[in-house]
Amino acid sequence: MAITLKTVPANKDYSGTIMRVVRGAKQKKVCYVTLNRSCGSLAEMFEKVKKEFFYIDGISATLLSPPRVKDCHYVPAAYSLDNIQRLVKIAISKGYTFLVFDSLSNLLIHKQAVPVGGDIIGEFIRSFKDELSKKKGSAVFFVKSSDKKKPLIKEALKTFLFFYTP
Repeated sequence: MAITLKTVPANKDYSGTIMRVVRGAKQKKVCYVTLNRSCGSLAEMFEKVKKEFFYIDGISATLLSPPRVKDCHYVPAAYSLDNIQRLVKIAISKGYTFLVFDSLSNLLIHKQAVPVGGDIIGEFIRSFKDELSKKKGSAVFFVKSSDKKKPLIKEALKTFLFFYTP
């Protein structure tokens, strides 16, 4: 099992990078945690990708009353890691063994809810790591290159097995 941190430079096509990672995954069932865009826009983006998706949307409910989107589960806020964790575990139990987390950079704006010093991101990952491992799954966490050296991200680095920086 691999838990990878993938940095994306500012000059790279962010959506294209994510699309390549998802398409390249050997698993057919993808749990996609989004703190970056609505699951509706993701469903459109992945419309032609031959995979099953379980979306966890941490952005839409903070902005409006989100519309119903097939296979989308809403959490009240991007920093609701307990709710996200619960849904990730449900997804894994249903066979969604490729986890995409888009993106750790979006947690940086929630400094009071996700403070540095408590290894909150590491705890979050460890909370479902064993279940994912038993199912021979893998996870990719995205972060903007410019955010990799920020304290909250640096604190979580020891949790990742692989780092990929293009």
